[in-house]
Amino acid sequence: MSALDTPDDSMPKPELLDLTRSMELVQAYQAGDAEALNDLFRRYEARLRRIVRIKMGPKLRRFFEPDDVMQDVFVVAIKQVEKMELRSHASILQLLSKIALNQLRDKADYANAQQRDPARERRMDGNSQDEDSNSGLVLPHKGPTPSQIVRHKEMEEIIDEELERLEPADYREVILQREYFDEDWPAIAEALKRPTVAAVQELYRRAKMKLTKNVRPRLESTR
Repeated sequence: MSALDTPDDSMPKPELLDLTRSMELVQAYQAGDAEALNDLFRRYEARLRRIVRIKMGPKLRRFFEPDDVMQDVFVVAIKQVEKMELRSHASILQLLSKIALNQLRDKADYANAQQRDPARERRMDGNSQDEDSNSGLVLPHKGPTPSQIVRHKEMEEIIDEELERLEPADYREVILQREYFDEDWPAIAEALKRPTVAAVQELYRRAKMKLTKNVRPRLESTR
């Protein structure tokens, strides 16, 4: 890990598990082991939830919870995972994120159509249940008790909120690609249309400095 990739001590980076196990799970699912897909999704659930929350923005979160979107993503992903070749953590996160963006576009259209119906919005708030809840996919249990995770969760939420509003948009995207998707530099340079790896690394450096500046006062106020 280079100095550029070393996260600020006050800004925890989402963690991923061993890639080899993820590859084994993809292969097992493609060979007919349905439970392997649930195991695979559990490995990426926490990071994908953060990505979805950032992509949703505050407007959509008035209508939907990130978990609503994630359940839809997992349902759509079933057939696509059957065909995918997992080469990195980024490949599955990019796949799930792409599906999520399509779902969010649909939900944004729906939310816009509901804005003239305040009573319906109140009924939807926090009470909607996914129609595909019997799909066989099981979102993982959160694990630790609320008292054990509250501090870390607060930090993550602050970071995600500041990243969501970080400008320009390329600053948000380079951090998402590098720290949330775990993408490599050449792929990020291509995605962001930067001429060289050095150019995209400089973009990342500036983005990280600005995000850290915005985040640090809020983190310090919670101590």
